[in-house]
Amino acid sequence: MLNAFFIPTSGSSVMYWRIQSFVEAAWRSGLASFQNPLWYKDLNKIQPWQEAITDGDKYDAMFIRQFVPMIESGCQQADAVVFQYAHMEGALELFDSIKIKYPHLPVLVEIDDNILSVPTYNEAHDVFDPRSEIRKRVLSQIRAADGVIASTNYLKEVFSEYNKNIYVVPNSIDFKAWDNLKTKSKKGIRIGWAGGNGHGGDFDTIQDAIIKILAKYPKATLVLANGPAKGGVPDWIKGHKQVEYHSASEWVPILKYPKFLANLDIDIGIAPLIDSAFNRGKSNLKWLENSALGIPTVAANVGPYAECIRPGQDGFLADNDAEFFAALDCLISNRKTRKSMGMAAKERIRQDYNINKTVVRYIDCLQKAIDLKGIPTTAEKDYVSNEVNLGVS
Repeated sequence: MLNAFFIPTSGSSVMYWRIQSFVEAAWRSGLASFQNPLWYKDLNKIQPWQEAITDGDKYDAMFIRQFVPMIESGCQQADAVVFQYAHMEGALELFDSIKIKYPHLPVLVEIDDNILSVPTYNEAHDVFDPRSEIRKRVLSQIRAADGVIASTNYLKEVFSEYNKNIYVVPNSIDFKAWDNLKTKSKKGIRIGWAGGNGHGGDFDTIQDAIIKILAKYPKATLVLANGPAKGGVPDWIKGHKQVEYHSASEWVPILKYPKFLANLDIDIGIAPLIDSAFNRGKSNLKWLENSALGIPTVAANVGPYAECIRPGQDGFLADNDAEFFAALDCLISNRKTRKSMGMAAKERIRQDYNINKTVVRYIDCLQKAIDLKGIPTTAEKDYVSNEVNLGVS
């Protein structure tokens, strides 16, 4: 049985979609043993261990004495290590130390965003400025890795310049969490979006469509949760009587998110995106989440959605404001189409984006990385273990 050890650096949401859901699916499958000892279900920021092992005010020698043996134990039992990209210098040093101490152990980097091209309206723009240290660290890590696991084909193209071994494992739905959710039924047609607050620019692309659709259907409601704009509701729709906003204070831990989204009782999901290098690297997560609940989605005809949605069957794609309006108009006015498209989308992801199937793909990718790396002899393992200690500042 293949053993993989995961070292996350992100908060609970990204960690769930890119690591923990696959960990749990691997356990259920019986095909592999995936370990993620740093899983926190309600962590909204980056993993704090990165600061604790980095020189600075939050450096914690006592924590390191406990943390490093745990990492060493995981690496010693693993056939492969998957490490999310490092935010802090200490995390990169840990990554490098693992590479040195376990030279025959494949160490891969997991990445799910195009950090090389973050738009100015996104809150992460300054963090990944071309001159930033974190950007330099991520690229150094990717270059040194034995492979990269990315969430989309576009990211594979982007990062293939820095590493020749790129494996694509798409985000997938765990129907154990998303099936049989009861919703709180609400009146009228509800057009919904839920997610982070770095999508204000994306929403601006459908301004006219939203204003016109709300004017045509006085009983329709635009439901927004957490984002999309930095201040929550975009300025051009703020204060509109047909807007229902759920602020960040209502946000829930990732394991409660499926129920939270179901309780919004959305009839139609929307996924606007500007066609940019950053957005082409995004995953189709909005479509996956909506589809898991049987909700049809109108999405921008951009990267992640253009690749997966079959227009008119399991969703609608829109190239401009007018097409977004037309698709919303069609779904609002035709209940039968709305229901049948939502069910078709749910069945589609049950077949093509089901975590119980995708985890097999993940295991295959790790096995390829192991095969490329080669299997060390016991003598080689003992020599390295005796001569090198993991070192972090």
